Amino acid sequence: MKDLLEKGLLFTLGAWLYLHEKADEVIKDLIEKGKVAPEEGRKFLDEFSVRVEKEKEEIKETIADLLQASFKDFGFLTKKDIVELVNRLEKLENKVAHLEKKSPK
Repeated sequence: MKDLLEKGLLFTLGAWLYLHEKADEVIKDLIEKGKVAPEEGRKFLDEFSVRVEKEKEEIKETIADLLQASFKDFGFLTKKDIVELVNRLEKLENKVAHLEKKSPK
């Protein structure tokens, strides 16, 4: 499942990069033909790049959320769950060690 989601992410990123490349070509063509001022074209591409980066991060977050939900559905522990369990275990070990020191042998 993770592999499928990673492929989906890579496909989406690839599509965005392709779209960005094509937009860049179109803007350059429009600038060469004098239909768009160079400043306007650069501004459009800059805004487009910012939007692509923002959406890329949103996609990553969505995929991470989907993976986490899937892991829970399958009964898998997340890294956070494991860290919490390790912390609880360490606390219990410390309590047992403390109690063993207190009790006479």
